[in-house]
Amino acid sequence: MRLHHLRLQAIGPFPGSHEIDLEALGASGLFLLEGPTGAGKSTIIDAIVFALYGQPAGDGAPERLHSHHAAPGVAPEVELVFSCHEGTFRVFRSPKHERPKSRGTGTTMQNARAKLWRLPSPEAARATAARSGPAGPGKSDPDELGEPVSSNVQETGIEIDRILPLSREQFTQTVVLPQGRFADFLHARPEDRRSVLQEIFGTAVYQELQELLREQAGTAGKAVDEAARQVRTVAEEFARCAYEETEPGSGSHGQAVIDPGSAEHLAAERATPAPEDPRAALRHAAETPEHDDLLRLAKEARATWSQRSEEAAAAHHSARAAEEQARTAFDAARALADRLRRREALLADQKTVEQRSADIAQDRERLDVARRAARVAPASEAHAQRRVRQQEEARQLAQNREAAASHGIDVEADHEALHQRLDDLLAHGGGLEAPAQLEAGIPERRAALTVLRDELDTAERQQRTLAERLDQRPAQRDQLHDQWRKLAGAPVAVERAEAALADARETLQLVEQAEEAARAMTTAHEAATACAEADRTAAAAVAAVHQRRLTGMAGELAQELESGQPCAVCGSREHPEPAQLTAEHPGEEEIDLAEATARRAREAHSAAAALLAERRATYASLHERSAGQSSTDAEQRVVAARDELTGAQQREAERRAAERTLEKHDEGTAALRTELSSAESALGALRARVSAQAAQLEQDEATCRAAREGYGSVAERLAALHDSSQALRRYLRTLDRESVARTELRQAEWELAERLNEEGFDDANAAAAAQLPEPQIAALETAIGEHHSEVRRIEQGLADPEIQAVAEAPEPDVEAAGRAHTAALAAADEGSGQAQLAAERCRQVHETADRLVSALTEFRRAEREAGPVRRVAALATAGEGNLRGLTLATYVLLHRFEDVVAEANEQLRAISAGRYALERIDEREGGQRTRRTGLGLQIMDYRTDEARNPRTLSGGETFYVSLCLALGLATVVLKERGGVELGTLFIDEGFGSLDPDTLDSVMSVLHSLRENGRTVGVISHVSEMKSRIPDRVTIRRKPDGSSTLDLTG
Repeated sequence: MRLHHLRLQAIGPFPGSHEIDLEALGASGLFLLEGPTGAGKSTIIDAIVFALYGQPAGDGAPERLHSHHAAPGVAPEVELVFSCHEGTFRVFRSPKHERPKSRGTGTTMQNARAKLWRLPSPEAARATAARSGPAGPGKSDPDELGEPVSSNVQETGIEIDRILPLSREQFTQTVVLPQGRFADFLHARPEDRRSVLQEIFGTAVYQELQELLREQAGTAGKAVDEAARQVRTVAEEFARCAYEETEPGSGSHGQAVIDPGSAEHLAAERATPAPEDPRAALRHAAETPEHDDLLRLAKEARATWSQRSEEAAAAHHSARAAEEQARTAFDAARALADRLRRREALLADQKTVEQRSADIAQDRERLDVARRAARVAPASEAHAQRRVRQQEEARQLAQNREAAASHGIDVEADHEALHQRLDDLLAHGGGLEAPAQLEAGIPERRAALTVLRDELDTAERQQRTLAERLDQRPAQRDQLHDQWRKLAGAPVAVERAEAALADARETLQLVEQAEEAARAMTTAHEAATACAEADRTAAAAVAAVHQRRLTGMAGELAQELESGQPCAVCGSREHPEPAQLTAEHPGEEEIDLAEATARRAREAHSAAAALLAERRATYASLHERSAGQSSTDAEQRVVAARDELTGAQQREAERRAAERTLEKHDEGTAALRTELSSAESALGALRARVSAQAAQLEQDEATCRAAREGYGSVAERLAALHDSSQALRRYLRTLDRESVARTELRQAEWELAERLNEEGFDDANAAAAAQLPEPQIAALETAIGEHHSEVRRIEQGLADPEIQAVAEAPEPDVEAAGRAHTAALAAADEGSGQAQLAAERCRQVHETADRLVSALTEFRRAEREAGPVRRVAALATAGEGNLRGLTLATYVLLHRFEDVVAEANEQLRAISAGRYALERIDEREGGQRTRRTGLGLQIMDYRTDEARNPRTLSGGETFYVSLCLALGLATVVLKERGGVELGTLFIDEGFGSLDPDTLDSVMSVLHSLRENGRTVGVISHVSEMKSRIPDRVTIRRKPDGSSTLDLTG
C-alpha cells in the first residue's frame, strides 16, 4: 500500500486548502514533517487516517477536525490518493459540521459526506489532483476523476474495508504510528498488552472458537443424555403395552396381555413381581442399558402377539360366515312375504278401475266437443272486434264532416277535389311565414334603434371630453420637468455620503478591535503568570516525590528479595532484616502522576507564553491602524456621516419619485391620444349603423302591411288558414279509415262462416255454448290420463313373473328367520371385537418395538458423534488431555507475541549496538509473580548481563526500544495479512530524547527501511532533523493562531 497525494481544507489549524504530493516528496525515500509544537503536524496524520477510515488517528470524534479558523462558508474536506493490490483509488471525505443556512441567517448541520473513485493508474494520481483543485470533487466532472465506486459514507466505508488489507487499528500500528503511542505498548501491563494484541491480530476468533467448542461439547453431552432418557421412556412404554392386562370388554383397545403361563400365574405375577418378571427384566436392561436383552424381549413380544392376533382373526371369520348364511335365509323370507302382499293389492285395484270405465267414456265425449268449440272461438272474437271498430270510425267521420263544413269546405265534393283544396290552403299559409316573422320582430327592432341612437349621443359627448383633456397635457408636463431638474445632483451626493460612512465605520471597528485586543492581552498576561506559578509548583512536587522514593529505596528493593536468591545490591543470599516500606513511600503510579502533572504544567506554560506574545503583536498592529483614536471620536464621526447619508438618500428618493411622475405623465398622454383616436373611429361606425337600421325597418313595415289583406295582422291571417287546413286534413283521414273498417268487417264475417262449417256447428251461438273453461278441460284430461295409466300399471304388475310365481306359494315365517339372524350377528360382532383388540395390541407392540430399536440406534449414534467433539473441546479449553494447560487463544497469542519480539530484536540489536534485547516472560515486569500471563516483557542488558524492567530505561532508550517494538509489530501484522507490501510509513515524535550516537543508529534503521522500498515520513520539531532530512513539509504558525505549510526538497 502506498500513499500518493493528500489534499486538506479547513482541517484543524489549517483554514485554507493545502496539497501534499507524497509521491514526489518521498522520491528519496525519507522526508520530514516539521514545525512547532501544536502547529498541526499530527493533524496531517489525523487527516490521512480520517480519509481512509472516517475516524482520526487519535481520540475524539471526526467533528473535531473542522477548523475554527476557517471562514463560515468553507467546508472541511480531506482527499487522499492511494494504491494497493486492488488498484489506485481516490477517496474524499467531509466530516459532520455546521454551515450557514442557504436562506436567512444562522447555521444548520451538514451531514458527513464521502466518495470513492478508481483511477486508471498511479500516474493518473497527480493529474487527477491537479484537475480537482481546492473546490473538491463535488465541483468536478466525475468522468474526469475516474470510475465512481461509491457516493455515500456507508458505501465508501464498506468498499475501503474490502480493498484495504488493514483495519484502522492495524493501520495506526503499521503505517501511521501516532504521537504518544510509542511507549504505550512497551509499558503496558500484560493484561492490557493482551487486549492490544487480540485487537491487532484478530485472535478473538480463537477465543470464540473455544467457547463454540465448549458449547458444542455440552450440546453433544446433552444429546447423549437425551438419547438414553428416550431409550428408558420407550422401554417403559413397551413394558406397559406388552405385559399389562385389561379386563375383556372394557373397550380399551390394544391393552390385551401377553400370557407366558396360566391366568392364575399372571394374576400372582401382577400382585408380587418375581425376579424373572419380563417387565422387570426389560426395565433393568433399559437402565444398564444392555441392548441384546432389550432386543430379545422385543422379539419375543412381537411373536406372541402376532400368534394371538391370527387366532382371533380365524375365530372372527367363522362367526361372520354363519351370520351371512342366517342373513340370506331372513332376506328370502321377507322377499316372499312382500310379493304376496303386492299381488293382493293389484287385484283389488283392478276391480276398482273396471267400475269407473263408463264415467271415463262420457268424459272423453265432452272433452272432444269442447276442443272443437275452442277452435271456432278465435274467428268469432275477430268478427266482434271488426264490428266495434267500424262503428267507431263511422261516428268519427260524422263529427269531422261537420267541422270541415263549418270552415266553408264543400264536404260533398269528391275525394280528389278535397285533396286539391288542402294543397291550396297549405300553399297560401307557407307564403305568409316570412311576413309573419318580420312583423313579430318589428317592436324589438324599434326599441333597439332607440338604444343605438342614445349610444350615438353618448359617444359624441365622450369624444369632445377627450379632445379637451389632450389640449391641457403640454402645460402640465412643463411643470413636472422643472421639479425633476432641481433634484438631478442627488445621486452624486449619496455616493460621497456612503463613502464617508464606510470610512468612519472601518475606523470605529479598528478602534473596538484594538480595545478588545488590549483586554485579551491583559487576560493572557494573567494566565501566563498563573501557568508559570503552576509550572514551578509542579516541578517542586516532582522533585519532592523523587526525594521520598530515594529515601525509601532500600525498602523498595527489599520487596523484591526472595529467600535463597542473591540480593541485587549486595549479592548476599541471606536477608536477616530487610528494610520496610514506609507509608510515605511513593509508588510508580504516584510518580507517574506527578511527572504527568509537571509535563502538562510545562506545556500549559509554553502555550500561555506563546499566546501572550501573539496577543501583544495583535494589539500593536490594531493600535497603529486606528491612528490612536478613541472610541468616542470614532463614534461621533459615524453619527455625522450617517446623518449626511440620510439627507442625501432623502433627496435621491425625491428625485426618483419626480422622474417616475414625469414618465407616468408621458405615458398618460400617449394613452389619451390612443383613446381619442379609438373613440373617433367608433363614433363614425356607430353613425353608419343607425342610418342603415332605420332604412331597413321602414322597408319591412311596408311589406307586412301588404300581406294582411283585410286581417288585423299577418299572424291573424296565417292562423285562419292553418285552422281550415287542419279541419280538412282530419276529415280526409277519417274518411279513409272508415272505408278500411267496412272492408275488414266483411272479411271477418266470411272467415267465421268457414270455421263453423268445418267444426260442425250451426251458428256462433251453438259453438259458444259448447265451450268449457280451461281448468275444467285440464281436469278432464288429467282424469282420463290417470285412468289409462292405472290400467296399464295393473296389467303390467299382474304380468310380472315374480307375481305369477307366488300365486300358489304358502305364507313364510319371517319372525323366526329374523331371530336366527340376530343371534348369528351378535356372535359375529363379539368375534370382531376380540379380533380388533388382538390386532390393535399386536400393532402397538410392533410399533413400540420399532420405536425402541430406533431409540437404541439413536443412542449409539449420539455416543459415536459426541466422542470427537468432547475430545477436541477438552484440548481447546485446557481440559483433559491438554498437557501444557494452555487454552487455544492463549497458545496462539503467545506465538504471535514471540514473533513480534523476534522481529523487534532484529532492529534493536542494530540501534543499541548489540547491548539490548527484548525477552518474553511468563510473569509481570519486575519479577512480580502475582499473576502469570505469558505476555510480560523484560530488557536483557548484555553489557551488565542483567534483565531490566522496561520502566528503568531512559527517555531515549524508551523511544528507540518502543520504535523497534512498533516496527516488529508492523512486520508481523503484514505477514499475517498475507505479506502486504507497505510503501509508506509515518513516525510521529520522540527523536528529541535521543543523543547524537543513538540518533545516528535510529537514522540508519530508517534508511534501511527506505532501502526496502518504503517511503518514511518522520514527524518531529527537533531542529537537527532538518540537516539530516532535506525533503521537508514545514508547518508555520500564523499570528491569528492558524497554520500554513510549505514543501521543501
